[in-house]
Amino acid sequence: MSSSRPGAASTPFGPGRARFLARWSGALLVIAGVTGTVLLAFPPAPYADYAVVVSSAVIAVLAGLALLSGALDHLPLGAFQVVIFLATVLAALGVYGGGGPSSGAEMLFLWLSPYAFVFFSTRQAALQTSLVAGIYAVVLAVQHRQHPGIGSVGVLLGLWVMVVASVLVVGILVRHLGRTVRDVDQRFRRGFEDSPVAAAFLDLELEFVEVNPALCNLLGRTRDELVGSSVLLVSHAGDVENARWLRAGPGRIVEDESRFLRPDGTIVWAEVAGSLVSPEIGAEYRFCQFRDVTAHRRDREALAHQAIHDPLTGLYNRTLLLDRTAAALARRDQKSTLVGLILIDLDQFKVVNDSLGHEAGDAVLMALAPLLAGAVAPTDTIGRLGGDEFLVLLDELSSPLEAVDRADRLAEAIGAPIELTGGMYVPAASIGVAVASGVEHDAAALLRDADAAMYRAKAGGRNRIEVFDRSMRYEALRRLQLEHDLRRAIAEGDLVLEYQPVVDTTTGKPVSLEGLVRWDHPSRGRIGPDEFVPLAEQTGLIVALGDWVLREAITQLAEWQLLYLVDPPLRVTVNVSGRQLAVPGFADRVAHLLRGSAIAPGSLGVEITESVIIDVEVAYETLESLRALGVNVLLDDFGTGYSSLAYLEQFPIDVLKIDRSFVARLDEGSDRAVVLEAIFAMARALHLSVIAEGVENHGQIAKLRDLGCTWIQGFVVAAPLPREEVLGFLIEQQTIARAIDRGSAR
Repeated sequence: MSSSRPGAASTPFGPGRARFLARWSGALLVIAGVTGTVLLAFPPAPYADYAVVVSSAVIAVLAGLALLSGALDHLPLGAFQVVIFLATVLAALGVYGGGGPSSGAEMLFLWLSPYAFVFFSTRQAALQTSLVAGIYAVVLAVQHRQHPGIGSVGVLLGLWVMVVASVLVVGILVRHLGRTVRDVDQRFRRGFEDSPVAAAFLDLELEFVEVNPALCNLLGRTRDELVGSSVLLVSHAGDVENARWLRAGPGRIVEDESRFLRPDGTIVWAEVAGSLVSPEIGAEYRFCQFRDVTAHRRDREALAHQAIHDPLTGLYNRTLLLDRTAAALARRDQKSTLVGLILIDLDQFKVVNDSLGHEAGDAVLMALAPLLAGAVAPTDTIGRLGGDEFLVLLDELSSPLEAVDRADRLAEAIGAPIELTGGMYVPAASIGVAVASGVEHDAAALLRDADAAMYRAKAGGRNRIEVFDRSMRYEALRRLQLEHDLRRAIAEGDLVLEYQPVVDTTTGKPVSLEGLVRWDHPSRGRIGPDEFVPLAEQTGLIVALGDWVLREAITQLAEWQLLYLVDPPLRVTVNVSGRQLAVPGFADRVAHLLRGSAIAPGSLGVEITESVIIDVEVAYETLESLRALGVNVLLDDFGTGYSSLAYLEQFPIDVLKIDRSFVARLDEGSDRAVVLEAIFAMARALHLSVIAEGVENHGQIAKLRDLGCTWIQGFVVAAPLPREEVLGFLIEQQTIARAIDRGSAR
């Protein structure tokens, strides 16, 4: 191990040779100087010289203190050896001047010389040993010459030989030991330098004593920047106080995660293992290893964020909202405040998705999120439950009226116009408010209450705020029970179909039947479709319900076509929801039902509402597939939705069913008749058939016939009929129509 500077870096495991030698040399020189001075306290020898003793001792002590303080650490190695040599000579002279040569000088040479074998080359060590032996021989010779009485030449020579031999033997042993120490130190240093694990030695003042390249790369700093500086300068201020790895006791390894700063301000997360080492020789130090966990920490924080945040809006999600609600309810006993929930559901949000696309819908939700967050109090928590529903936790309410005030602020924030690619959109929402009133409330129950209030707001006309009361809880339970009963009714076939005829306005002949689903509840009696069909839509049961209606209608039509032979064959139509059309493979299921039946081709029709054809991508492809099977497509409730001429031209539609609101007001004036006349003209131009719904008197029939309407449906013809009465009606109506035909012929 060689170095050109005595201040070469050292590690606590193996000290640098020049610095270590300097400390030992300094200590020995101080001892030598003090020894010479102390000897003056005894009866002085006849050859003692006080001036020599004092001056030599002072110089030796000063030189020793300089070496101990490190003032000469940065001298070149050669100059460093000269300093040691001169100080040694002066110390020897001081000892000689003070008295007995075998006291201080012999001890000094015996201690100092062997270390030359450890820290210098063989040639340098031999030269230094020779110099020491020579000085000692000269001192002995001078003393013997001037004072023969101190001993014979043989005794002095023997003493000299013993000293020199002892120096050589001890030097060789120390040199061997030094090589072992150097080898261990070199292996450690090589492993330390080449280790991919960032590591450092710190002194007890938390300054870097040594760092390896891996740590320099981790912190983005050079070795010169780190060594001698405090680890606190590169640590994040928020982690210093709680950094347990900086306070590890002896024999313990403490692991912790801390943040460190790179020069550009970038934060690096590191897992640090720190331990306090107490060597047998030398001062205590801390050994630390650093493992970069920035990416792992980032991933962990991202997962933690995703676990409690909505990915689209960045608001809290359902899980965290319910957890905080439960915690707020648990704290009610300790506070005098109330806890409430505000549930927000956007009105007609599906229209945005269907007309402008889901990207536009997402844009609306993302635009609303900061508006809602800005409208809540600092103590409130806002999040997104999913879809177009938002939830606000009110943690410190003084009264239920305060909850309503906050709901008003939220409604005002929601009403701000939002600019979309397709134009401006002004959202509106139905808002339900629930305040915990007793110990029976838990988070789930409070959310159900807010949900019930929100549904009451929707049922009351939308774009309004409703506060929960106990009657709503009954409604919610009733709705839940109704859903359960409907699910069972579909599975067990407890539903029935009634059929309302469609007849020709001129002949009165039945041309088709509309299948209408009915539910005779075992305990509640007849439940109208206006109540259970929307429930089926909301719960997803509409798909299973629609499949049942299709199977039942096709099976029944096959039976009637065998018993009621007319040309063209009797047809049946059923209502199909947008959810059914959106289910993959819907047209294939219809094809399977048609192949398994004996009905005449083209005798099945599906009725859709105008809102269904808004979703062009889904509806168009499915309707085209149905028409390819020979299924007729009827557009129900025409005139009340969103359709336009562009939709009518684009979509595969065969029949328009005019909404009953147009027919009901035919007697009010000519304006309604003008509108209907325009609709009939448009239908003829597009080669579409027309059915007028809700016809209730013969006067309406006459006006519709004059306007060119050929098919009608309504109570004037027949109310929806049970399956058992349909065949009798068909035969009776056919008989009446034939009689009318014979009378006309006469």
